[in-house]
Amino acid sequence: MAGDAGDDLKQLKKDYLALDRAHFEEKELLIRVIHALSAYASDDGDMVKALSSMKARLLPEEALDQAGIEEDLDRFKGRLLVLQEERVEEGPSGDLEAFRARLLEACRALRKIMIALLEDFYPLAPDLRAQAQDIHLECGEGLEVMDIPGASTDFLRFLDGLKGNINQDFREIGNTLFILLDQVKELENSFAEEYGPEGGRLKEIEYFEMKVNSEVGSIVESFDIHTRVSEIKQAVIRKIENIKEIVSLRRKEETTRAESFRKSIQSLKKRIGEVERDAQEMTQRAERFEVAAMKDELTGLYNRKAFDERMASSLSAFEERGKAFALILFDVDRFKEINDTFGHVAGDKVLEKVGQCLRETFRKNDFLARYGGDEFVVLIEELSRELAREKIMAFMKNLQRLRFTSHARGDITVSVSPGIAMVKPGDTAESLLERADQAMYEVKRRRR
Repeated sequence: MAGDAGDDLKQLKKDYLALDRAHFEEKELLIRVIHALSAYASDDGDMVKALSSMKARLLPEEALDQAGIEEDLDRFKGRLLVLQEERVEEGPSGDLEAFRARLLEACRALRKIMIALLEDFYPLAPDLRAQAQDIHLECGEGLEVMDIPGASTDFLRFLDGLKGNINQDFREIGNTLFILLDQVKELENSFAEEYGPEGGRLKEIEYFEMKVNSEVGSIVESFDIHTRVSEIKQAVIRKIENIKEIVSLRRKEETTRAESFRKSIQSLKKRIGEVERDAQEMTQRAERFEVAAMKDELTGLYNRKAFDERMASSLSAFEERGKAFALILFDVDRFKEINDTFGHVAGDKVLEKVGQCLRETFRKNDFLARYGGDEFVVLIEELSRELAREKIMAFMKNLQRLRFTSHARGDITVSVSPGIAMVKPGDTAESLLERADQAMYEVKRRRR
């Protein structure tokens, strides 16, 4: 009996030690789990507190507080569920904001491309210009104002018309050049026939001289052939008459030739005049193209192409000599709404008056350009940001004094949003314009 009791005691002690070791290992495992969860929940105070409380209940020398651990675990799970619900609610909104920002950036890039081709790429015929004025792409904060598909369709239709316009101009220029070339060749052939080394004029003169010399020589021979004076006299008279006839015939030929030559000269003068007129017309057309390539037809300000050249020059001067400058971008607010409500004629008048107000406000050496559509740019050299802001405020005040009226619909409310950017080292035209563009849209956003 005593031996059996001793064996049972040993087995009980062995089972107790095994159970204690198992409990210890469970606590260690739970502690490692808590450490792992702590890394995940480090940004949330409530979850960190729940995990810290569970960890404190797992001391090796203390009995396992199962009820307390379950309470802490419930707090942790509850907080985790709350965070998951918040993230589910916020997730789509965050994605939508990111999509909205990317869409706005793409819209602005597309708008710049459209403006460059609609305004400055090539001189437009009246019908094509009217078509270009009907194309507008608004890039506001609201997705509902971005009619990208409609504007893109209109823009592609415009490009087809522009391609046809360019092809027609090149055909006309080619035909004019061929006509000029034919006329020059005709002039060359006329002079070659009349005075060239193979021309008949020289041969005719040589033949005339030969006939006269022949008759004169026969007079000398008469003295050898005839012995009587009367015979010699008669022979000489006949020879002289022959010479007179030859000379008379030659005179008639020369008179006829002179008249023909006079008519030929008149015809040549007429053709030369036509060539000169064609050449002058082409020169004037080229000059008009050159002016159109640098000036905005509607406002009289410089256009996008001229601005790009000036921007490159100013950036070069800044890099080489440190000549600082400011870039101001103006955008007419709700211009599409003005066009839709009051018509394109009223919209054009608004742009003309904005351009006029810019000329009256800024200095003569400040560079003013219509950047495209309803956007204007001003490039001011050697002027601080504060003074540039003063110029902006002066322009805004002058614009407010102007009255914009539609005879059919009454007064038009016109305002502009400015954006300013100062050049800094490493800037490119794109980076400087982007900062001015962002500043301008920030002004628009605050006004809403």
